[in-house]
Amino acid sequence: MNETYVCPGCGGVASIRAERCEFCGNPFVPALKSGPTLEKDESALRKQIAELQARVVKFPNEGKSYFAMGQAYHELGEFGRANEALLKATALGPDKIDWLYFLAWNTGLNQGWNCVDVEKYASTALALKPGFKKADALVHLSRGNRFILFERGENSRALALAEFKAVIELDDRNPYGFYFAGCVYELEDELEQAVDYFRKAAVVSTTGLAPNREDARLFARVGMLYCKLDRAEDARKYLADAVALDPQNSAAQEMLAAIPG
Repeated sequence: MNETYVCPGCGGVASIRAERCEFCGNPFVPALKSGPTLEKDESALRKQIAELQARVVKFPNEGKSYFAMGQAYHELGEFGRANEALLKATALGPDKIDWLYFLAWNTGLNQGWNCVDVEKYASTALALKPGFKKADALVHLSRGNRFILFERGENSRALALAEFKAVIELDDRNPYGFYFAGCVYELEDELEQAVDYFRKAAVVSTTGLAPNREDARLFARVGMLYCKLDRAEDARKYLADAVALDPQNSAAQEMLAAIPG
């Protein structure tokens, strides 16, 4: 977990317990985590994967090696390969609750949170450990997304929003509960509410399981909505953080460059 917060405006850093920058007064955003955007980190992960691939040839029934491989691919943002390794791990360790939870999380990033497999894996973990709130949150997250995508009734958005708020209640460190609640508010044209939830999603995302490039998309989403609200300075801050998290995010780069001033 990050020990410091960094101001997106002036770069001032303070204790994690601080709420605002003592230099400029802006709310703090968790310090951007290091990740495989650095070449040496990617190289280390590739080396780890090669070693694990050699190990599973020698010990094909060792689930923990497949799980470690899945984690490494996940950190690289190669979610499809991560899923393959995690499926092998959970087949060898069907009672490993954390493995099932991580498989559900990776599946959401790989196939979309509306994918029924997200709910399946999370529900299996929940059955093994009743009261596992983070797994329960993923069940609600998947259901909420299906309400948005597949339901056309007049109450579909309200039902979806209830699911996303259940995610936040169960696991307030899961950024996607905030993010998709923001999406519903944006669909309802309640933009101030939407940007508030998007901002919370961005703040939480840097302490979560998703790699930097996924976090960058959440920061870019906040910046995009601030642009829509004609709040250039706020947009600039979040878009700059998006680019810092993922220098390859061309959409964030283009939006940042287009902001006047």
